[in-house]
Amino acid sequence: MFDCKFIGFDAMKGSLAKKQKKLKERQRLNAQAVVIVDRWIQKNFQSEGGPQGGWEPLKTSTIKGRKRGGDRILQDTGILKSRWKHLYTPEKAAVMSGAVMSGVDYGVYHDSDKPRKKLPHRKILPREKQIMPLLLKIYKKFIGMTLK
Repeated sequence: MFDCKFIGFDAMKGSLAKKQKKLKERQRLNAQAVVIVDRWIQKNFQSEGGPQGGWEPLKTSTIKGRKRGGDRILQDTGILKSRWKHLYTPEKAAVMSGAVMSGVDYGVYHDSDKPRKKLPHRKILPREKQIMPLLLKIYKKFIGMTLK
């Protein structure tokens, strides 16, 4: 008969349980992810789609019909640019257009990849290849620090 005793097993089990608990405490991390996505969106508005290859210029008729004048794309009233809702919990993070909830739904149509006849295609949200490297960096750092 063979008898084995593991020294330090209980301490290791306790340490793993603490790390598991810390890995579930992601609300602050998810808040950071929301900030990164929101900054990306704001820079995209500021540069009029620069990270996406640029937005199609406004037509002269559109500029003439503007409420506030000017030729800034998707920024006639500033509603779409300024009303982004940030949601984050330990389980998820989301950035949503608050403008949609306020009755301004055209952003969804501009950002859509579907064919269009009236509204020009203007990517507002980052695509996976643009945002994932930034998000992976903070999530990997969180995991590394937690499992240290």
